[in-house]
Amino acid sequence: MAGLARIALLAAGMWGVLAAQSYRVPYSENFDSVTAPSLPSGWVASNCATSTSASHSSPNNVVITGNTEAKTLESPQLDFTEKIAESLTFYERRSSTAFSFRLQIRAAIDDTVFSVPLDEFGPGSTSSTSYVKRSVDLQGKGLDGHAAVRIRWFLVPDTLDGNSTGVIHLDDVTVTAKSAYDLALTRFNILPQFPSSPDLLTCSVTVSNRGVLPVQDYAVHFFITPEGSSPQDFALVAGTPLQPGDSAILSVEHPPVPVGDYTFLAHLEFQGDGNEINDTTSLDVKVGPARGSVLFNEIMYAPLGDEPEWVELINVSASTLNLRQWRISDSNTGRQTSVTDEPVVLAPNEFCIVAKDADFFAVHPEVHVPVLIASFSALNNASPDAVVLYDDRGLVMDSVRYEPSWGGQGGVSLERIDLDQPSVDQNNWSSSVDSSGRTPGRENSIARLSYDLAISALFRTSQMSGNAIVPVLNAIVRNVGKEPAFGYGVNFYRDQNGDAVPETEELLGSIAGTSPLPPGDSATVSFAYNQAPSGDATIIATVSDSRDRRERNNAAMYLLRVSYAERELIINEIMYDPLPGRPEWVELFDRGSEPVDLSGWRLADAPTGGGSVNSFTIAGGELQPGGYAVIAADSSIFEEYPGLEQPGLNVQVIIENRSGGLGLSNDGDAVILSDQTGRVIDSVAYSPAWHQPNIPDAAGRSLERVNPNLGSNDPLNWATSASPSGGTPGVQNSLFALEKPSSGSLSISPNPFSPDGDGFEDVTLIQYNLPLTTATIRVRIFDLKGRMIRTLADGEVAGSSGELVWNGFDAWGRRCRIGPYVVLLEALDGRGGGVASARAVAVVATKL
Repeated sequence: MAGLARIALLAAGMWGVLAAQSYRVPYSENFDSVTAPSLPSGWVASNCATSTSASHSSPNNVVITGNTEAKTLESPQLDFTEKIAESLTFYERRSSTAFSFRLQIRAAIDDTVFSVPLDEFGPGSTSSTSYVKRSVDLQGKGLDGHAAVRIRWFLVPDTLDGNSTGVIHLDDVTVTAKSAYDLALTRFNILPQFPSSPDLLTCSVTVSNRGVLPVQDYAVHFFITPEGSSPQDFALVAGTPLQPGDSAILSVEHPPVPVGDYTFLAHLEFQGDGNEINDTTSLDVKVGPARGSVLFNEIMYAPLGDEPEWVELINVSASTLNLRQWRISDSNTGRQTSVTDEPVVLAPNEFCIVAKDADFFAVHPEVHVPVLIASFSALNNASPDAVVLYDDRGLVMDSVRYEPSWGGQGGVSLERIDLDQPSVDQNNWSSSVDSSGRTPGRENSIARLSYDLAISALFRTSQMSGNAIVPVLNAIVRNVGKEPAFGYGVNFYRDQNGDAVPETEELLGSIAGTSPLPPGDSATVSFAYNQAPSGDATIIATVSDSRDRRERNNAAMYLLRVSYAERELIINEIMYDPLPGRPEWVELFDRGSEPVDLSGWRLADAPTGGGSVNSFTIAGGELQPGGYAVIAADSSIFEEYPGLEQPGLNVQVIIENRSGGLGLSNDGDAVILSDQTGRVIDSVAYSPAWHQPNIPDAAGRSLERVNPNLGSNDPLNWATSASPSGGTPGVQNSLFALEKPSSGSLSISPNPFSPDGDGFEDVTLIQYNLPLTTATIRVRIFDLKGRMIRTLADGEVAGSSGELVWNGFDAWGRRCRIGPYVVLLEALDGRGGGVASARAVAVVATKL
C-alpha cells in the first residue's frame, strides 16, 4: 500500500483495516465506538451484549449475566499472517455471585470450530469484585501465520449450580503478536528544539527492528503538513540493514519554512512489514520568528508630565507576525507581562508601540500604528535597567540593557541608530534629536538610513600662493548610510547676512566628490579661498546628493578668522598721563582701504617682570577706512572732549569701564594691538622722552602720531599734541603730516583785512608750514619802523603746519592803524637742534 494512502487511512481512523471482517494483529477493542447494546463490527455475541454499566474504560463494556445457559462472545476474524502469536489480554470483573463461573477461551482457525483451547478462568479464580487484568499466552497454540483466527469467550453452563444472577463484565481486549518482519518508528525528533523561520530543520527518526528476522531494503518517507494544508512529501531516506533488536537513526534536512504551525510526519516503507500500526509517527512543530525579527527601536523610560513609559517595536523580518501572547519585562525577567491577548499582526517594517497605560493616546494623538497597553514593570530613570521582549514560545526576541549615560533623559526618548547593529551596543543608542524629543510610530531622528551623507567636520588649513597665505576650507564628508554614495558635491558659502542659511548669492564655490564613498567611509573635500578678506567670516559647507534621505546633517559651519595685514589698523594717539579725574585713552586709526571689525580685538600693555599682562578685549564694532576708534577707560572722557558724545560716522567711542584705567604707565610702557586671531597688528613702546623737551609738564597732553605711514616705534614720529585741549581724539592729529615742506612759509588770508567790528573780514588767518615734525614756535608782529606791537605765540607746541588768528589789535588792546605789518615766525625743532623762520606782510585796511 502506498505511503500517502496509508496516511489517508490513518487520518480517517481506519488504520489496520485491510479487508472486510479481517483485522491485522496487533488488535485492540474497547467497545466504546458503538451505542449499547450493539457490538462493534465483526463481533458476535450469544446471550450477551454491551452495556454502560461498570465499564473499565468508558462508556461501554460487554456484560454476561447468569450461567444457566450457554453464553458466548466471539471476536472478529484476526489475521496472523507472517506473525507469531504472543498474547491476549482483557479486563474482567465479576459480581460476588459469579465467583464460581467458569470462563473458557478458545480459538477457531481458518473457519473451523473453536477447537483450540487457550485458557480458562474460574471457579474461584478471583475474589475481587473490581476489574482484573487477564493475560493469555498465545505462543505455541498453533495460531502463527494463519490469516483467519477467531477467539471465543464461553461461559460454561453449570447445572449443579444454576446461577442466573451472577454478572461478568469484559472490557479492553488486546491481541498482540510478534512479526517475522516488524519495523517500528520509535522516536521522531526535529532540531533545533525551538525552530525559527531562518533555521535549517534537521528531522531524525529512530527505526527499530521488533521482528524476529533481519531486515533490509526499507526506507522512511518524510512529509510536512502546514496548518490547514495537505501533507507534502519532501524526502525518502533509505535505511541500513537491521538485526532483530537493533535500531538505526535516519536523518534528513528540510529548508527553512515561514513562521507558523506544522505537522512533520515520518512513514516507514517496507514490503512485508507484519505490523503496520507502528510504521507512522508525527510531531507538531511551532516555527517562530528568528531572534531579532522584532527589535526595540525606541525607549521612553524617563517621560515627563502625563506621558507614560513606552517602547517602540519594529518588525525587521520579511514575515507578518502575530504578537498575541508575546510578553515584555524589565531586568527582572521573572515578571513578564503579556503585550496583548488578542491577535495583533505586525507587517514587515511596521512599528508598534507598547505603552504602560492608555494616557499614551492623549499625549500622542498623532500616532497611527498599533498601540498595545501592557502594565509592565516600571523602568529605572537614574540607574541601569533593561527591556526584554519574548515571543509566544517564551523565547527572548530582543533585549536592551540601557544606562542613563546612553541618553534619553528628561522627557527625551532613547533612539536606536542602526537596526543592523546589536541592541546591546551603547554606540547604537542615543537621545532623540527630533524637535519633540521623541518619534513614536515613525522613523527615528537618528536612524541610519540607506542613503545618508553628512558633513562631519569643517576646518581650515593654509597653503601658499605666491607670497600670500591662502586659507583652505576642508569639509569631511562621511557616508553614514548603508549604501555606497557617488555623484555627490560640496558647496561652500560665506554667510554674509548672518542668518545661518546658505543662499545662492553667498556661494563661494562647488567641489564634486571624486570617487564613490563606501558606507562608514569618509572623504575630505577642499576649497582654496583665494580672496578671503581679513576678519571673521562664517563659512557654511553643504553636501548634496539626489538620493540623500536626511538633510539635517548635510551642513556644517565654521568661523573662518583671517588675520589683518600688519599696521592695517594703527595706534594713532595715546593719553597715558591724563589730568586728575580724567581717563586714560588710546586712539586707533584705520589706514587701510577695507572696513575692520573690531570684535575680538585686544589691547595689552607690556608684560611686567613677573610676566603678568594687563589685557582686555575691545568691545567695538566695525571701523570704516579712514575712521577712528577712541578706547577710553571710563566715560569722563566726554567731559573733557564733549564732541565725542556725538561722534561722526567714522568715529567710534568705546568705553571699557575699567576703574583702574587702561593700565598705561606714566614712566613708559607699551600699547599692543592684536586682531581676532591673536596676531599683533601694531604696537607702540612709548616713553615720556617722546614729549617735546621744552614742555615743562606733559601731564594732560597726549602723544600724537605724526605720520600714519611711518614706523610705530620711531620717536621722531611721535610728539606732544599741539591741541589746546591736550589731545585730538576722534579727529586728525594736530601734528599730522604726510610730508614736511623743504622750508618754512607763511600765508595770510584775507589780506588786507579791516578790523572795524562790522563782522566782515575783521580778522585774518595766518597759516604756517615748517620743515620740522614738531616744534615750539614764536610768532610776533612788527610795524614798518621795526617796533614789535604784538606777540601771537611764544613757546607754543606746534606740528609741521598750523594756523593763528590776528584780530588787528596791538598788545595794549588798541586797533592798529591802517598800513602794512610784518609777521615773523620763528620755530625751534622740538627734538632740538633745528631752527626755521618765515615772514610775511599783513595789511590792515578800512572799508571804503
